[in-house]
Amino acid sequence: MRGLSVCLSVCVCAKYVVRNDRSDKYAECGGGGRGFLYTVQCVLPINLFNEKIFLLIWFWLVFVAVATFVNLLHWTAKLSVLSVQV
Repeated sequence: MRGLSVCLSVCVCAKYVVRNDRSDKYAECGGGGRGFLYTVQCVLPINLFNEKIFLLIWFWLVFVAVATFVNLLHWTAKLSVLSVQV
């Protein structure tokens, strides 16, 4: 399965199309004519939006984690210097 590494922004949709014999137009549903079942790729725009939002949140959390770690190192260094002076 090739597409599992990608966020689910593309899926497979089944579309049933009925050809109207009275005209050359295709209708999604309706009476008359033969029906055809097409399997097509659909793009899910809400998943594209969610992918960008979660990527932004992920980078924000990485930034906060790094800032917290740097602050912890700074606090530990200050604490060790104060304990040596006392």
